[in-house]
Amino acid sequence: MSGPRKWLPSSLIFFLTATAFSTVLVYSIPAEDPFVPALPEIPPPRSNQDSLYRNTMQTRQKYPDQSQNGAMDTGRPAASEEMRTSEKETPPNTAVVKNADSGTEVEPGRPNIKKQTTKPRTQSQDTEKKPFTRQGINTEKNRAAEPEQEQNPQPSFLNREKEHKSFDSDKEKIANMIAKDVLDEAKNPLKGKDDSRTEKVSGESKEQRDVDHLLRGIDPVMPRNYKYTAPVYYKGIYINNYTARTSSRYLPLLKKAKATGINTLVVDVQPRVPPKEFIQEAKSQGFYLVSRVVVFEGGLKTYPAPEAHLDGVRKRAEESAQAGFMEIQLDYIRFADNLHIKGLTLNQRYRVIAGVLRSFELKLRPYGVRIGADIFGRIPFNNNDIIGQKMEVFARYMDTLYPMLYPSHFYGDPFYQKNPYRTIYDGKTRAIKRAGTTRVIAYIQGFTMLVGKSGLSYKSYIKKQIKAAEDSGGAGFIVWNPKNDYGVFFQALKETN
Repeated sequence: MSGPRKWLPSSLIFFLTATAFSTVLVYSIPAEDPFVPALPEIPPPRSNQDSLYRNTMQTRQKYPDQSQNGAMDTGRPAASEEMRTSEKETPPNTAVVKNADSGTEVEPGRPNIKKQTTKPRTQSQDTEKKPFTRQGINTEKNRAAEPEQEQNPQPSFLNREKEHKSFDSDKEKIANMIAKDVLDEAKNPLKGKDDSRTEKVSGESKEQRDVDHLLRGIDPVMPRNYKYTAPVYYKGIYINNYTARTSSRYLPLLKKAKATGINTLVVDVQPRVPPKEFIQEAKSQGFYLVSRVVVFEGGLKTYPAPEAHLDGVRKRAEESAQAGFMEIQLDYIRFADNLHIKGLTLNQRYRVIAGVLRSFELKLRPYGVRIGADIFGRIPFNNNDIIGQKMEVFARYMDTLYPMLYPSHFYGDPFYQKNPYRTIYDGKTRAIKRAGTTRVIAYIQGFTMLVGKSGLSYKSYIKKQIKAAEDSGGAGFIVWNPKNDYGVFFQALKETN
């Protein structure tokens, strides 16, 4: 019994010592400033082997139903939830498709399992791409019942040099075309928009026509008459609610911003609309004022959307318009990233989001303000996304779109994390191409997260993003720093100008 008696006191002493040490460590960490918001929400990582943001759309187009049967044996990880939402929305056992070769009826999305035959292949068959197989299941028959998709080569880290050369050759031509559109708009600014806008957008792409069909009955509010003149090119900074309500913080900040050529302020109006002194001071210095309104913090987690909550958010947006803000920027209009509700299809998610956007139109259009929305940085690269954000859906209702193209947030794609210029340029050009007549202003990174991956200094990192925002055209950029620490950014902007 001597052994246990010696062991018990020593273990108890060790436990008490460890507990005391951890308690001191936890309480020694300073609490965060409750008035300073955290960094923008970071989506969970989805892939660490290849470029999610450029491959997801092509993968879904080529193999839209494979996610039901697990990942194909191609060296890729299993399909993410984002890919699985692109499955066909026909419920099981409600429709059948006749197989093109055998004449048998099979359910959509389920491979037709058939024994291999010794039928000789023709020359035309030999030239076709060999289908992927998994555990002896031939998926060629299943794809025969689907419309043929364009076979685009998959981007890979192995052909970066070739892709880079192609980018350099096309960059200037694309930038010139977009710049011409910006100059045309500057010479002939839009005073308002009427019903002809919907017809024009509808004829621009098959994708937009499909969206118009999907959203039938949820029509945009027309016409759009603007009370304020927006900048031709936004150069803006984000201001949190605490700064906007504290004169000792916002007065020196506005002075520095004005001196460096900033013309736009995106200001939080939650939990309270900033005082009239701030609004008057900002307007007297010639700033274009945009109020930022968070709709679903962290994303919508219920279906349908809680109407009482929406009423409160719409009221706050209306209050900011009444207070003198010239544009309302809606943030977090999306579903939660990992939300799964039985029966809630991807198309239904689009319609829910569209209905929310239109409800803000009905509330805010009478005030003559522009309405914009923030979207995830991956959305310009994705054709469909589980969070319910789609470029063509937002472009239907919004005057401005703000893709959040922070390079640090491109998980699963180290190329974009290391190349801030390409992140902003590629994301913005894709967004512009899909936005139709809706203006695109990119959010760029003004915080130090993962800057070291680029091998650049923090200032050079910001300068690369500013240059990319200018080269890609569109309507400008907004810099995000949650604590409003813009000293390095102001230096970078001066040197860029």
